[in-house]
Amino acid sequence: MSYLEEHFNQHLSAAYHIKHDEAIQREARNLQPHFAALSEMLNAREDTQNALYSADDFNVMFTAMARENGSLIRSSFIVTDAASFIDYAQNDCSAHYDGEGHSCYPPAAAIDKRQKMGFAQLLRINSDTRITQPVLSLNNDYIHDMDDPDTQQLISALEALYSVTTHDWLHHLSMYVVSNDQVVKANKFAALKEPMRAWNRAMDAPDLGYKQSAYEAWAVLTHAALLKGSVPLSAALNGCVDSFITQAQQKAESIASKTDEADRQAAYQELAYIFHLGVASLRYVAHTDTPTFTPFYSAFDDLLQNKEFGRAMAAVVNCDIAACARDDYKAHLVASNTVTKLFEERPSAQGHREKVDGYTADLFDMMRTHYAPTL
Repeated sequence: MSYLEEHFNQHLSAAYHIKHDEAIQREARNLQPHFAALSEMLNAREDTQNALYSADDFNVMFTAMARENGSLIRSSFIVTDAASFIDYAQNDCSAHYDGEGHSCYPPAAAIDKRQKMGFAQLLRINSDTRITQPVLSLNNDYIHDMDDPDTQQLISALEALYSVTTHDWLHHLSMYVVSNDQVVKANKFAALKEPMRAWNRAMDAPDLGYKQSAYEAWAVLTHAALLKGSVPLSAALNGCVDSFITQAQQKAESIASKTDEADRQAAYQELAYIFHLGVASLRYVAHTDTPTFTPFYSAFDDLLQNKEFGRAMAAVVNCDIAACARDDYKAHLVASNTVTKLFEERPSAQGHREKVDGYTADLFDMMRTHYAPTL
């Protein structure tokens, strides 16, 4: 069994066996900085009619949503390879999960060897609960040597980076909007289901250049605003970026010492591929022109001094990076993902961002009222 396959199955096996309430409590503890940042953002609005929020308010909402639906959407990513994710999606996997049900998103037929951000869902039939785990699967064509400790450390740093840039905790809090068999087990009789879906329908969609829903845009922009406005969350993001870059540079130094040319070229392609995925994760929290990307661009310039790395990166992103340097790389980042349109300085994008705070306040005011303890 490969490192990535074993890593994937060990994490899911642990998630399968944990008690539901314990899993909820662990996730809520990990999200305390997000809950604190969200309370600070809502408390800053000019609204004297509402009581101030506390982080505990969101802890109550998060826990109630998980218990009410028998579902937990986690925010920590697992990085694996596409072959392992395909095997999970299409086969029984009973050796790892005691033969009980599991599903995935995207649907099994849509998963192929290209890297995917998706979800692996464990249905624990005995307790009638589900845990939905975010997954990043890597294209096996770029995987070179997963037995190398430097590569494994780089993968761990990539997992941490994707975990801090994901907004899936907001999907958990608004679970009734995403309820379907691939993601959650939703309680169709819950009082909040229709009000939350009405809230979703009332949101303005972004412009046509952004292909995802208004709901997805809300989650992206709310999470991005919290990362930008919260000192602890911003520090966590910067720490993950620095750690990832350090591991990438350490891996590059190790590759440079290889004497076999074919082995060295394959290793550089693996590094370029994983490095690019790390950079790409930031597109969900900031525009590529902002200082958030600066450490990655500086590291990119340093790595690009090695021509073999430059050729490998050119193959990964399908353009002449070796000659064109960071400006063309930035252009590729923007062109290859429409999410960056949400952060542009166009009037339509700015106008949409200004509405998002109101959507967020409407949602959590409604939820806090619903989940307020009765006296």
